[in-house]
Formats: sequence, C-alpha cells, structure tokens
Amino acid sequence: MLAPGSGWQAARAPGIGRGTAVEVAANAVIPAALGTGAWTEEAALEAWAALPSPGTYGKLRQLERWLGGRDGRPFGSAGRLQGGLLLQADYCARGCCGRCPLSPPA
Repeated sequence: MLAPGSGWQAARAPGIGRGTAVEVAANAVIPAALGTGAWTEEAALEAWAALPSPGTYGKLRQLERWLGGRDGRPFGSAGRLQGGLLLQADYCARGCCGRCPLSPPA
C-alpha cells in the first residue's frame, strides 16, 4: 500500500468498503507515508489530490445543499470535504453565517 500511485483502492479489503478505504488513505496511509519518508511530498500531494470524497458527513448536509443545490457536489473530493469540515466548525457551528468566506458580500 505504501507505493506512490497505488491509490485508495489498495486500502480495500474484505469488509472495508469504498468510503472507509478513502478515509484510511486520507487519514492514515498518506500522512504515514509522508511522515516516514516513504513518499516524497510531491507524491503525497498527488495522492491527496486524487482522493475522491468518501461521502458527505451528516453534519455537512445543510452546508452541502446551500453550496451546491440539489445536483451540485461541493464536496466531490476528500480535500473539499476536509475544507467543508473546517468551514462547518469555524463558522456554521458557531452561528457565524454572514462572516464565512463563502457568504455574499454585505
């Protein structure tokens, strides 16, 4: 699994579905490979950019609807999903609507 370019599919095993495999790649494999020097920073960034979204988390459903409408996919990659989690924690969960970087100008 720690070979650059192997992709998130290498994290799949019996009982581990697509979403969990993406989560394992995003939260364990890529950071460990970079931290141990098994991958270069370039290889880790390339692997990160290629990760699809594991699926939107429940707490992001409202933000997802607001950003993308019914047919949009604002969290279509793992990186965008992580960004959504940051927005939700820093703005949505604190009642800071209108102060979020995605809010329309006043």
